[in-house]
Amino acid sequence: MKHLILFFAVVTLIFSASAEKTAAPRKPGKFQRNQAVWRAFSMLPQDEQKELMKLQQNEPEKFRAVMQEKAAKIQAEMQSKRRKVAALAAKVRNSKDEKEKTALRAELRAMLKESFDSRIKHLKRNIEINKKRIAKMEEELKKRESNSDAIIEAITDAVISGKKPENKRRPGMHRHAPRMLSK
Repeated sequence: MKHLILFFAVVTLIFSASAEKTAAPRKPGKFQRNQAVWRAFSMLPQDEQKELMKLQQNEPEKFRAVMQEKAAKIQAEMQSKRRKVAALAAKVRNSKDEKEKTALRAELRAMLKESFDSRIKHLKRNIEINKKRIAKMEEELKKRESNSDAIIEAITDAVISGKKPENKRRPGMHRHAPRMLSK
């Protein structure tokens, strides 16, 4: 009898939990919002990106508001394009006239080609940006390799003395190494 009651209690909890999940649509999480913001940022021209980076340093709250607005606008445009593509595809499927079907298909193909070409352009730009980043990282690595004895000595001294580095560390730099040695 106890097992039967326990079984019904578990089933009730499972169904009530799944009903709660489906009852209210979830809001996008912080990661999803940030992902949309940075996707929007990466789609902007470089000069606008530079201006926004200055804004981020000087007025972070204003930057956040501007970027969320831009992300919302870009997402709305993308959704609108998706709806147009879906509507046009439905027209092609439902069309009985072959001439109309051919014209609609050509229009659909043109829309998809424009979107595809835009995405390719965006990807190429990202590749170039990442190549520059990698070149800078390789240069920094070479400096550190050539300066490794001094850096290790400074880390050793810092660890022994219990002192913290004077400046913020750079990405990829050991947390005990002073910045001045990597320059």
